[in-house]
Amino acid sequence: MATLGTALLAHLDEEEAFVVPLAAQHILASEWGELPGHALRNFAGDKMWLVLGLIREQMSAQQLTMMDDHMPPAALAMWRQHEREFKEFVEALRV
Repeated sequence: MATLGTALLAHLDEEEAFVVPLAAQHILASEWGELPGHALRNFAGDKMWLVLGLIREQMSAQQLTMMDDHMPPAALAMWRQHEREFKEFVEALRV
């Protein structure tokens, strides 16, 4: 797990240093906002709540409130239904 974390951190640092500035120069804010929806539409896994939970873990309380206020009702209901399952799943992985 430590090796994965080290590799991921290096990848994210590189992405932040090189990809994000390029995106800022070439992608409109509205286009950037469409990226998560595009990615999730193409998600083929059976645990959509896992993706959503991993994103939510990185957000502040204010961001979570804003997200909840703007989520489609069906998506918010799906999250609420699986929130406990997410926490148990991730806790088991992190032991």
